[in-house]
Amino acid sequence: MTDRNEFFRHYKQVDKATKGRKGYVVVEGGRQFNETLFTNVNSTFGGYSDRETIRTDVGNPIKEAQYEQKIVAGSINLSKLEDAQNVPKYQIHDLAEVKKEEAEFSMTEIMGASALSDGTTDTKIPHGLQYLIPLSNGVVGSINGGTHTFWQPQRDTTGVGAWNTSREGLLALEPLFQLCKRGPEKPDLIVTTNAVKSLINVMNVIENTVNLNAGNLTSKMGFDDVYYRGAKVIEDDNVPTGYLYLVNTRHLRFKVLRKGQFKTTKMKEPIDGLYSVQQLYVFCNFTLSAMRLQGVMTGIN
Repeated sequence: MTDRNEFFRHYKQVDKATKGRKGYVVVEGGRQFNETLFTNVNSTFGGYSDRETIRTDVGNPIKEAQYEQKIVAGSINLSKLEDAQNVPKYQIHDLAEVKKEEAEFSMTEIMGASALSDGTTDTKIPHGLQYLIPLSNGVVGSINGGTHTFWQPQRDTTGVGAWNTSREGLLALEPLFQLCKRGPEKPDLIVTTNAVKSLINVMNVIENTVNLNAGNLTSKMGFDDVYYRGAKVIEDDNVPTGYLYLVNTRHLRFKVLRKGQFKTTKMKEPIDGLYSVQQLYVFCNFTLSAMRLQGVMTGIN
């Protein structure tokens, strides 16, 4: 693989790594992926006088976001000639296994691009962070953010000219992070470029700790695992230059249909060719249930 697809790799394993979190969700069926949204408190709740009639109207219509189910697929092609040449005595590699690994790597590359997709460059692949946490208001999951203010992320597009000069980056990141926080809810993942992750690493060293082994010939500085306020910082080559996403993974999910969960078809032999073909496929998409707890920052240098 040529790209760092860290966001997709991280996200596919979130539910296994963190008990109680449902980041990777298998759905039994249906024509779209749905997310229930609690957009406000139930307005019928309040103080009442003795024998006062308690309101029975619909206090808070629960809304629903709907996401399309996308297909990502590809073929594994095995030539009869290659198969005949690749007998154990003359075998260079396990042909079937190599073809399978090639298909899985290719699928991961597409899914990595999907995880940061804006939904317009390639409309057929799953829609990722650029679609789910947009820079401008529009329709996401069938809900218009221009009409409904609860369906807008926190944004900072003013730019940061020199991240570690006069704490410019810290002074920009902190208020955006705070805007994404509601009570115990806060971002737990920061997705950005390799360059910006390095800037945050340097910021942490400057602001927090330099660990020198006094008396030894070696010194340790910097951090292999970078965090900000408990949120893990990961880099991904599919993030646009100068972008940073604050993600609350409790509300962002990768959903797959059970009967299309990274499946392979049976090998098929066409009537007009000396080869066998099978397909690797997945029916999936990323979904979001709370946009105002997410954030995006641009123009970082």
